[in-house]
Amino acid sequence: MSSHLSKNSILFFILFFPIFTLYAQIEIQKLEGSISTSSSASPTGMEKAIDGSLNTSWLSTNPFPTNYYSNDYQNLILQPERILTSNIFPETSNSFQPNNTNPAEAFIDFSSPENIYLLGLKINDLQEKVSISFLDNDGVITLKEYLPGQKYNHIRFEVNLQNIVKITLSSISAFTISDIALLGSTPKEYITLDLGDNYLISEVKTKHWAGNDNALSTQLLAGKHLDSLKIVAQLQPNEVSFISTAFAEPIEARYLRIVHEVVPENYKKVSVFEFEVYGDGLVAETPIDPEPTPETTWDPDAGLYETLSKSATVSASSSANNAQNAPEAVKDDNNATAWLSTNPLPDAYVSNERQNIFLNKVGIASNGELMENATDGNLGTSTPTLTPLEGEASFTLDFAPVKIHRLGLRLVNNHIEPVNIYVINQLGDTLSVTYTTDDMGHIRFPIEMEDVTKVSLTSTAAFSIQEIAAYSESLSEYITLDLGEIKPVSWIAAKQWNGNNTAVSSKLWVGPDLDSLTLLAELDPNSLDIHNIELPEDSQIRFIRLEQQLVDINYKKATVQELTVYDQFGNYGPPPVPKPQSSSFGKLFGVNTVWAWGTKKVPNLQGPDEGAQKFIRAASQARNYHNIHWDTADPDITPSYGGENPDVLRPWTQWTREYKDWIDKGFEVDATFTFDRFIESVWDQPFSSGYGLGHAFASTFGPSHENLIRTVEVGNEPWDYSDSTYRKILEGTAQGLKTADPLLKVLPAALQASHPVTSTGHKNYMGTKLHEAAAPYLDGINLHLYSYYRNDEGARIAVHPEHPASEMRALFSGIRFRDANMPGKEVHVTEWGWDASSENEAAVNSEAVSAISQAVYALRGLFWLSRMGVDKAHWYFFANVDTLAGIDPINYQRSGLTESLHYDFKEKRAFTAMEAMQNRMGNLFFEDVIREDEQAYIYQLRNEDGDLSHIIAWRPVSGDDSLTVNFQLPAASPAQNAWYLSGILPTGEEIDISYTNGQLTLPLSSKPLLIHLGDSIQSNTVPVEGQLRVIKGEDHAFNLKLNTSVPLLSANEIQLTHGSGTISNADIHWIQESPLIWKGHLSELDAGSYNAQAMLGEEGAVTNRVSIDIPHKFTLSPNPTQGKCVLRLTEAYTAPTKISIFRLDGLKIETFSLPALYPAMELNLSHLKNGTYLIRLENPDFVGQQKFIKK
Repeated sequence: MSSHLSKNSILFFILFFPIFTLYAQIEIQKLEGSISTSSSASPTGMEKAIDGSLNTSWLSTNPFPTNYYSNDYQNLILQPERILTSNIFPETSNSFQPNNTNPAEAFIDFSSPENIYLLGLKINDLQEKVSISFLDNDGVITLKEYLPGQKYNHIRFEVNLQNIVKITLSSISAFTISDIALLGSTPKEYITLDLGDNYLISEVKTKHWAGNDNALSTQLLAGKHLDSLKIVAQLQPNEVSFISTAFAEPIEARYLRIVHEVVPENYKKVSVFEFEVYGDGLVAETPIDPEPTPETTWDPDAGLYETLSKSATVSASSSANNAQNAPEAVKDDNNATAWLSTNPLPDAYVSNERQNIFLNKVGIASNGELMENATDGNLGTSTPTLTPLEGEASFTLDFAPVKIHRLGLRLVNNHIEPVNIYVINQLGDTLSVTYTTDDMGHIRFPIEMEDVTKVSLTSTAAFSIQEIAAYSESLSEYITLDLGEIKPVSWIAAKQWNGNNTAVSSKLWVGPDLDSLTLLAELDPNSLDIHNIELPEDSQIRFIRLEQQLVDINYKKATVQELTVYDQFGNYGPPPVPKPQSSSFGKLFGVNTVWAWGTKKVPNLQGPDEGAQKFIRAASQARNYHNIHWDTADPDITPSYGGENPDVLRPWTQWTREYKDWIDKGFEVDATFTFDRFIESVWDQPFSSGYGLGHAFASTFGPSHENLIRTVEVGNEPWDYSDSTYRKILEGTAQGLKTADPLLKVLPAALQASHPVTSTGHKNYMGTKLHEAAAPYLDGINLHLYSYYRNDEGARIAVHPEHPASEMRALFSGIRFRDANMPGKEVHVTEWGWDASSENEAAVNSEAVSAISQAVYALRGLFWLSRMGVDKAHWYFFANVDTLAGIDPINYQRSGLTESLHYDFKEKRAFTAMEAMQNRMGNLFFEDVIREDEQAYIYQLRNEDGDLSHIIAWRPVSGDDSLTVNFQLPAASPAQNAWYLSGILPTGEEIDISYTNGQLTLPLSSKPLLIHLGDSIQSNTVPVEGQLRVIKGEDHAFNLKLNTSVPLLSANEIQLTHGSGTISNADIHWIQESPLIWKGHLSELDAGSYNAQAMLGEEGAVTNRVSIDIPHKFTLSPNPTQGKCVLRLTEAYTAPTKISIFRLDGLKIETFSLPALYPAMELNLSHLKNGTYLIRLENPDFVGQQKFIKK
């Protein structure tokens, strides 16, 4: 850590703050503020510290013996950003209950190494000792023990350990943690005065007596942010006078805090009697003036797209008795939680009518006794004694043919002779097993016989049966999702890992009702991966069931981590509405690179086919991983970049010379301020240090200075950092960058807006790492998108960019987040790409694609990103990564446009493809979508003059798909020229396109086809044709987009049909967006599914058909209902909603009212007779109805 941090804090304020603040000499006055505390013995006691009386005081609670458990300022476990993963839940009454008893283990993994002063623990239900291990980052383990004799007591283990990364509590027997706490140091209590704004503080007066020997030390802290308070004075905790602390130079602060270090003994409390602050306002030299942000309500989850399963009702065949393993865990988007069943074996199956095929069957005793208790499912009851008649006692069950896998029997323990069991099938085959005199309890016998019709028990001596049971297959437990009504489902994602040797199969069932479930897929219960199962097109589903068939071993349970159901838009929702692009394809495309472009040569030693001079042929943007650990050994030490001899850790970097060379070669340069190599704990003051780093960087490289860097990202992938620390770094660095150069564009690190909890454990969720306070200093968001997909076997594979389940579609979530919270700001995709083999360097990772696929995906991905409205797209990576001989490359190391330095950056096919893009269409812009479906992607392009001059088209298939399909496209113009772009030639491969009867014949394949349109032909030679498609608008409303081959005179020339009928134009509002493009608003269309096409003009030319699913604006769940149900609106309306219940013949039965702004209401319809009804909702914004069944 930096040595200057140990210097007097007052000197820090004097030296640091004059960099950006100028003070005025203003009259000193007492400053007022509000009070907060770490704890308080009285709810109103904190105000006594600012009431003007020296005889009243704030008094804390006592941390010891037990209050520190629930104090989130003291207990590290209650600070979520510090915990990476854990199976301990301290907010519940019993924070850990083991699922398996042999052994039981609880653990805490920290996000970064922690200092541990003390562990507090109370354990219940303890039979054996619990071993407690503390693992530090050097691999050293420290052990403590909680003994059975200590159970039900709070025990404090004072360990004083540093850099602990994991704590494990384990025992060979089950145990329950009742209370647990971790202290990083001796307990502290504080009182904070918030002045509401920054002031110049000259003097602080305090009566801070903590009580006799109640505190070890007392400190006065101050600062502009609660996360960056600094010690400005050491106080004496036993001082009883009202004292003054004056500062030689005023300090700038909003927050003042007195912190008492409490003596670590039971019932010690601390106090502050009076807390007064004196000072006045300050005058800023250059106030930070960020771009004004439009009025928005910050929504951290704005990027999420609700899956069908999110609002589903969950039920299970059984559930373990603990909150963290409830059925709802399968839809919480957290792979670390899971539903857990009970164990059917050894005994629970006996009372389960689904599992026990003998349950409640009536058997016959040879002595005529009533035998109901033999099959009543209760092991605690028994039959009357079967006494021998003519030397034999017997019991017989007869039933319809059934398979028996296992037969279970429990006899009362008084039989003196063996009991023979005969299992007989309908062919007369007999299998016999014996319950011997040595057998006791519930014994299960392997049977494995089909078509069994009889089971008989016989013995030469008396016996009594407690229970006889059987099951046909290995027992199963299941989880079921009920979507509430039948809905179109596109695919299902499941994570069903069931532990080792626990389940023999996992089966996924779906159907419109529970009586007609069909098997969709058999999954691997031993797989740790997420499995994606695609459903046939137009699948209409209500129920989804995942069944785990367990092995025949006692105490085995079923578990499912996640079961997610998607509509046609999948996990990421619908794409944004296409809009004309402001960036040409050439300006949009960039590459990721490093110092010297991997040549290890300074610019003047690089040849004409090396470095920036080479890659400018393929890209116009360069993004550099600017490693801060090359500039400084400690992020708290600010480097200096200016002048001929910059003060940086590695002077050979010569960043000014490096970046200037890139600019001179034609690149625009972005820098990702990469600090990931520093572990989080080395940042002593994240906000202040970030501010200093950002200010220094922008002061040299920004557009207003050396004009070398256009955009700076605050971090690359700092996903191991806690959210709180990263937010401080982001806000500080962004402010420092913008203060030094307001013209510099500032972005956060690469984040994602679609998964609050990731399967990898990465902390990269935009909703928690990007805070509202930083937004005014940011110019956009930053995404890393790779086109991966997990198939039904759970393997992650690379797919084409248009794949409906590609992870590149996380872009849609990012755009929704941007639109809601930072409207009008930019979206940068700073990493995307595919690995591929080349002539000299093989890609052996499972995510790699072929050379031609990499080339065409690079092109198609760029076109796709442009259509989606992305402002910059940097390919990863400029070149393959150098790897040592004999070591296989890993993922991303073969994603370069060229081979590595080992082969002199030999150009791969992808390089040639992007060079052809620059040569043929670098100055063209995306304008609109002509077609975008599984058959073809066809985009309209414009040139620099705004003319609709080109079309780009391809089939959205694997790059290895060599099939060419002729596609007829109505067009007003023939083709002047056309080229395939696939990386064969840097000018593209020229082809001829035919034009007949107003139609272009496009030979579409996986290779993008660029068409330069010629002069227009008179429209009367072109037949009327059209292409219809469904889009989802920014307001989430469904719309139609109609492209026509010739202009239509008015909307009256468009008539939608559905089946054999028509859809009234009164329900559709058509707007003409251009001579050949119409947009139809469907907001007035009734909810339901439509299979629609359009008839155009007087000739009635027919378009393609499209499926339109207009969702209900409310749901009633469950439906069918037995009476009690919940009505949920898709949004809360500003006016009351009238709710009416009708019979199908139109008779109104009753009416309710849902108040304004209420999104849900519980209904009790138990009084209705069984049958089908209509529920109708009416308010000024909508009228809707749907059927429901009362049963």
